[in-house]
This record gives sequence, C-alpha cells and structure tokens, in this order.
Amino acid sequence: MIFTLSEGNPEQKILVREAIEEGGLDKIDQIVEAVRACGALNYTSQKVREQSEKSIASLQALPDRAYRDAMIDLARFAVARTF
Repeated sequence: MIFTLSEGNPEQKILVREAIEEGGLDKIDQIVEAVRACGALNYTSQKVREQSEKSIASLQALPDRAYRDAMIDLARFAVARTF
C-alpha cells in the first residue's frame, strides 16, 4: 500500500489513503486491485529477490554449517513463497 500511495495514479492514492484513514474492509477488493494495477506486487517481489541475493552472498562468507544453510534456505523460501 505504501508503494501505491507513492506511485499509484490519483484515484488509487485516494482509495488507499481513505482506507487507511477510515479503516474497515468494505473496499478491500478495490484496494487489492489498485495495489496490483500500480505494480506494487512486482516491485515488492523484485526487492525481495534483491535482498535475498544479498543475504545469501553475505552468508557464503560463514563456515559451512547447518545454521548457515538453514538461513540460506530461509532466504530462498522468502522469495519462493506464494502465500
């Protein structure tokens, strides 16, 4: 929703701002569509991939241990999850 407030068209920005100010779920379908339409999900997915790659690169400097591997798996899971 933050991305939509920043990058959405004027109608999307108003919709999200009003939803935040008023609360409630009566316009949730419209809000979800606004978030999708302005590219917020694609932007967020790209940022998650970038941060995951940075995390994995940093973790590679640690000794090869189960804990390091678990953190790498967690970073990969954060990118791959669909829920």
